[in-house]
Amino acid sequence: MVCHPIQRSYVDYAHLSYERLVGMRFLLEELIADGDVSSRAPVQLDSIKTEMEMRHFRLVGRHLGDSIREYGRWQTREQCEQQAKSIGLPVGAYTVNGKPFEMVVMHVP
Repeated sequence: MVCHPIQRSYVDYAHLSYERLVGMRFLLEELIADGDVSSRAPVQLDSIKTEMEMRHFRLVGRHLGDSIREYGRWQTREQCEQQAKSIGLPVGAYTVNGKPFEMVVMHVP
């Protein structure tokens, strides 16, 4: 019997946007489906899926009467609030360009 060490992904994905993770996941799934992969591709895909599943907080905003727009998904409420500040739309209700706007953090289990 030959024992093989468990492969782990040593890449930290926590700093990447959810949209970037979606793109990376799609790319890795396509590579694996085409059979053109390194031995690390399945490990990286598993790590990305795990990171995506851990993001239970969503930053969403909308102008009154418009549809909701998602601005990202994060592991903590604080990360969502920090992202909102960094894009210049802090969490709360206020007026943007003369229209009522609300930015909220949603917890999705």
